[in-house]
Amino acid sequence: MMTSRTFKVHTDNLGRLCACIDKAMYGVSRSALNGMPAELLRIEPGDMVFISERDVSKNALFGPFYVVDQRPGIIAKEKKGCWLNVDVQRSIASELAYWVEVESFAWCVLFDKTLIDRISVV
Repeated sequence: MMTSRTFKVHTDNLGRLCACIDKAMYGVSRSALNGMPAELLRIEPGDMVFISERDVSKNALFGPFYVVDQRPGIIAKEKKGCWLNVDVQRSIASELAYWVEVESFAWCVLFDKTLIDRISVV
C-alpha cells in the first residue's frame, strides 16, 4: 500500500492563496521550479499539500490539498512529474488561477476539486 506524503509550500499574499483554493492549483515560475527542492519535484497523485500565506495570516497553514496528475480543461505544454507547464492558449480560462498567465506562474500542481471544500486552517 502506498502512503501519501505531506508537503508545505507558501504564497506571499491572500489573493494568491484564494486563487489556489478557488481553482484547486498551486503555481510557480520557471525559475522557482528550477530551484525547487528535489523532494517537492517528486510530488505524486494522492500526496497532500498545505499552503502557508504570509501577509494576512502570518504563515497559517491552509489545507490539505490532494494532488492529482491531471484535470479536465487544463492542458500541459510539458510535464515534470505532477508539475505541468500550463498551455494558457489551449486550457479553459475559467479553470486557471489568474497568476498562471498574469504572473507567469505557469508551472502548476493540480489539486482534487472534489475535496477542496474540506480545507482547514492550521
